[in-house]
Amino acid sequence: RHIEGLPHRDDPALLGLTAGADRSLRTAEAHGVLTAVLSVEPKGDSHEATREEADLEQVRALRATLPTAPDPGAVRLAMKALGARPLHVALRQEIEQMRRLLTAGGGEAGG
Repeated sequence: RHIEGLPHRDDPALLGLTAGADRSLRTAEAHGVLTAVLSVEPKGDSHEATREEADLEQVRALRATLPTAPDPGAVRLAMKALGARPLHVALRQEIEQMRRLLTAGGGEAGG
């Protein structure tokens, strides 16, 4: 109950401040709060893309430059013709991994 009776704002003299110093302190605090609010607000107006929209557009542009995934049947035939040497086995595994990445990357990021 005693705490509820305390003032919401401290008297500047209590902290050894003049009225002008108190005003400057409160102005700086208000500026800090407003700056924080504005920093999380979406940038731009309704005609300008937000950061997220710009990022998504860049992802779509980069996706368009990706090569197509290799055909597993064609890879299998080519590897069979080369034989089963250890280096060829490693190459086949790398090609399969790249095919998985290219296939998985085609359906991500909203489009």
